Amino acid sequence: MTLPNQGGRELLEYTRVALRGSSILFYWNFVGIAVLIATAVVVVLVVGSILGGSSGAYLGELVYLAVPIYLVAVLIYLAVAVFVVVYGAHLLRRGIEGIGRYFNNHDLISKAASQFIWWIVYLVIPFVGAFIGLIFLGLRMRDISKTLHDLTGIEDFDTAADRWKWVAYLAIINIIINIGAIIAFFALYSTRKGFKRMMALMMPQTTPQQGKEDRTRVVEKTRVVGEEQPPPPPLPPPPPPQPQPRSSVGHGAGPWKILAIVFAVLFAVMLVIAVGVYYVESSNAHYWQSQYYALESNYSILKGQYGNLYSNYVSLVNQLNNLQSQYNSLNNEYQMLRSQCSALQSRYSNIQSTYSSLQSKYTILRGLYNILLQQLGGSVVMDPQGFYTSHVYLGDNDAYSTNQWPMYYGSSIISQYWNQLSINLPVLELTPAQADVSGVVLWPVYYNGGKITIAIIGTYSSGTSPPADGFVIYLFMQPSTWSISPSYNYSMTYATTENWAGTGAPSPMWNDVIFPPSSVTYLVVQWDPYWQIGYTTSGATGQWNVWLITYTTNVAYLSPSPSPNLGSYYPGWEGIGSGAFRPNPGDYVLITITYDPTTNTLSGAAYDLNTNQKASFTLNLSGYYTSPNAGYYVFGVGASTSKYGTANWGVIYIAYWNS
Repeated sequence: MTLPNQGGRELLEYTRVALRGSSILFYWNFVGIAVLIATAVVVVLVVGSILGGSSGAYLGELVYLAVPIYLVAVLIYLAVAVFVVVYGAHLLRRGIEGIGRYFNNHDLISKAASQFIWWIVYLVIPFVGAFIGLIFLGLRMRDISKTLHDLTGIEDFDTAADRWKWVAYLAIINIIINIGAIIAFFALYSTRKGFKRMMALMMPQTTPQQGKEDRTRVVEKTRVVGEEQPPPPPLPPPPPPQPQPRSSVGHGAGPWKILAIVFAVLFAVMLVIAVGVYYVESSNAHYWQSQYYALESNYSILKGQYGNLYSNYVSLVNQLNNLQSQYNSLNNEYQMLRSQCSALQSRYSNIQSTYSSLQSKYTILRGLYNILLQQLGGSVVMDPQGFYTSHVYLGDNDAYSTNQWPMYYGSSIISQYWNQLSINLPVLELTPAQADVSGVVLWPVYYNGGKITIAIIGTYSSGTSPPADGFVIYLFMQPSTWSISPSYNYSMTYATTENWAGTGAPSPMWNDVIFPPSSVTYLVVQWDPYWQIGYTTSGATGQWNVWLITYTTNVAYLSPSPSPNLGSYYPGWEGIGSGAFRPNPGDYVLITITYDPTTNTLSGAAYDLNTNQKASFTLNLSGYYTSPNAGYYVFGVGASTSKYGTANWGVIYIAYWNS
């Protein structure tokens, strides 16, 4: 940075003014320390006069004399502090502005004015000023000290910048202890020391003979930023000092003397006020001393009264002890009754649990009773007592056969299925609560050629919310490569939706459904509670899927295709019907599927026996399916899951009837 075309003597005068301002602010801190010590002494005297007992009277008299003088002294201190701090900050501002103009540093000039303002805020506004003012004062003085260090290279300014930074950071603690102000004392010391060092470096080089060529060592260090300069040649010793006129930027004797006279007059006025207050308060002290002796006499009287009251207190304490003894006796009786209450509560809980279990059984039996009552000649395939006909199982785990499910949970292991639910009915678990699995139980049925209905009561105890993908009903299968016999239990070949042969997808859910082999086309009906609750699409109004299955060489073909309600990407009727609900774990779901050959109509309904919710459908199969002839068929009940949701679907009852 090149220097402006100005002489070194002007910079010296600016530095002297800044040094004078920082010195005034620095040394005034010692006066503040003296005031703090005096405040501590007065506080000790006041506390001693209150807590000192008999000696408190003498301390009290001393307080009456000292406190007025202290208050007047504090007023004088505050008045003088306003003058001293404002004047010192003003000199500091003028000096720093001059240095800034000398170096043509506008940032230094603007921050000089800013620090003056924050000195006033710190001084005039109590509490908030000590907090906010000290923060911004520390930040401005840090920037000023850093700039002076960059311009002069004097390490004292670098130390001052670091200390002013901590003044700003620690000012927030200033409300509790004066840490910020304490650091400011040391920061002022470093700032003042920097100005002294700056003057010491300039004094030997500032002579009139040097004229425009005169530069201080400080200035030579900052002639060009980033460019090393050769050391200056030795300078001749300065000529004898001669009187020099003060620069216009300094402060001459005139203003200083006027301010000193004003301060002396102000001090004299304050002294006269202090003497007057002293004599007045001395008289008040004698008056209050007489008041003290009167109060001491009253205290003796009250002390006697206190003795009487204490005797009454002892009597009341004895009465309290008697009442406490009676309370303890009653409390023991209360604890005994409470223990009996807990025992009765435990018995009540056990009875309530038993009642809930019986209520659960009653709900299921009532549903089954209503079904069988309406249909004479019905056949029960299974109930909580077990199976009443021959049957085989098929289990699938993502297109791979498994014998891990279906699994019957009898009375000895039913708790493993119901988990934490208060239910203890035996159940046939068709699927575990894991993704992409399915299971089915198959049994023989004689169909008389009329209307036929299959009814089940199903449930689940754990799974996702909402659960998926519900129960599957199989109608009118005629096996040619297998039969209902133990040799085909878990061991026949089959197809699933996981390896189906069509294009597109078998269902928007793409859940795992088993398709056993059959020599004739058969019906598959699925109630999927994920429909409408977890997913829906255009054309889907309910929770039912219906497919016509044609099985050929280990491949199941689903029809009709394209789907009459969803379009070309899917086969069958998907998401048909009306009504939808989501069963809760432990709910009993009654499902009935009816085929009427007279109208070639398939219908179904699902009822939540716990919440009375319903979902149903009716579908006319004319043009798609031909009514089967009377004869022997295989029917089935299964369940499935998918990647979208799972449940450990199980059945408690299976029944059917011809009509």
